[in-house]
Amino acid sequence: MGLAIAPGRDVLLFDLAEFEPLRGLRHAVVPARKHPLNPVLEPGDNNDWDSAQASPWPVRTVLYDEQERLFKMWYGGCDAAPERNWKMGYAVSPDGVRWEKPRLGLFEHNGRRDNNIIHPVPYGAVVKDPSEPDPVRRYKMHLREFVRYSPDGIRWPADPPAPGNAPVDLRWTGPRAWDVVAFLRDDQDPDPARRFKLVFQYYDRADKPGPEQVRFKALCVGPDELRLRPASARPLLSPNDGFEHENHFLACVPYKGQYLLLYECGWYQPDGTGTFGRYLADIRLAHSRDGVQFRRLLPEQPLIRRGAPGEWDEQFLVIADKAVIKDGLIYLYYCGQGNDWASWPPGNAAPGLAVGPGCTSISRTGLATLPLDHFTCLGTADDASFGQATTRPLDWTGVTPARLTVNLSATRPRRDWAQVEALDAAGNILPGFTREECRPLCEDALAAPVRWSGGDALPCRPFRLRFHLFGAARLHSFALK
Repeated sequence: MGLAIAPGRDVLLFDLAEFEPLRGLRHAVVPARKHPLNPVLEPGDNNDWDSAQASPWPVRTVLYDEQERLFKMWYGGCDAAPERNWKMGYAVSPDGVRWEKPRLGLFEHNGRRDNNIIHPVPYGAVVKDPSEPDPVRRYKMHLREFVRYSPDGIRWPADPPAPGNAPVDLRWTGPRAWDVVAFLRDDQDPDPARRFKLVFQYYDRADKPGPEQVRFKALCVGPDELRLRPASARPLLSPNDGFEHENHFLACVPYKGQYLLLYECGWYQPDGTGTFGRYLADIRLAHSRDGVQFRRLLPEQPLIRRGAPGEWDEQFLVIADKAVIKDGLIYLYYCGQGNDWASWPPGNAAPGLAVGPGCTSISRTGLATLPLDHFTCLGTADDASFGQATTRPLDWTGVTPARLTVNLSATRPRRDWAQVEALDAAGNILPGFTREECRPLCEDALAAPVRWSGGDALPCRPFRLRFHLFGAARLHSFALK
């Protein structure tokens, strides 16, 4: 028996569980492409409530509303006052790039209401729940101890005991829980008792030089947003399991039957700044098949890199709690901080500072994108020569012959291309399915059909696939249909 492959299932290149050892190929993270119009959400002018910071950091969510065909962002912002006057704002965009801050008239700032403030408390993560029968509870904002509800995502109740909130039964017995990191409704999980998921952080002892206490992540799951229990006795993510000092925030992404964490990988660079050094962070990947036990995926390779020296996001990045997937593109929103965040975070600041780190520093929102399945790839070790990847035996579960499609990039005719051959379970090449009989795949596509000179229908019995890559061509996934 081989690995069962159902019709239409994408075989993703995360843990390579479907493959034998590679020959002449390397497994790599594909850096997300930063948008040329970054930062896509800037702070306001000097008199606005978000004149210093406007980013999905303490308020964590960007999503695409299918019903309204609109990108929506709930973000945290503050003005330049030393007392860190943070609030919650709301912005919308037709394309995810050009954002508008609507004048909602709900809250006053500097004697005016012509702003986009939607709540005076700037914490939480948001879900729009189309299955919610009560329209007043269509939008849910999790703050760990309670949930706020809104019919439109704009008008939210004041904190408890005001009506419109509900207490959370969080059966957490570990160290004191702190910030909400991610909140999602997971419709791909087959267990309805795990439909809603909340990630929050808590402090525990570090295992390397630097701060004594660092942030660990916990995952709680439940049938709804109010009844949540720990998914595991182990941390979801701990900096003690990696080289880094901190995993501040992350995005939790259910993806085609598997799970990714896009986590903030932070470390202190000992340049004489602050108590431990300058805090630097980019965004890296962790992967799971079950959504509970995660392992770092190629942890030496960033998914979203820090900016170059002098750029607006050169020091550290913080990612929003969700990825947006629309029209074959993955949108990753992050907040970027420049070199003015010298002694961040607060525990890194010298004692007795009149103004705490981050209070008057600038934070902006950026966008990075990837085509579908382009989180990782297989490619030649030198982007020039050749190599091959052979699957373990695949057991096709369809009732008709399988047809193969591949997700390829960086191709060029007669220079950078791919070919595929099919083998039986024992490793013998099937007649009619040799590499030489495969038409060269030399065009970038999310689902390029693979054809041999004798046709494209693979046998209805266990078989292997061998992918030959030439030059700089990259393989991101494949599917049988």
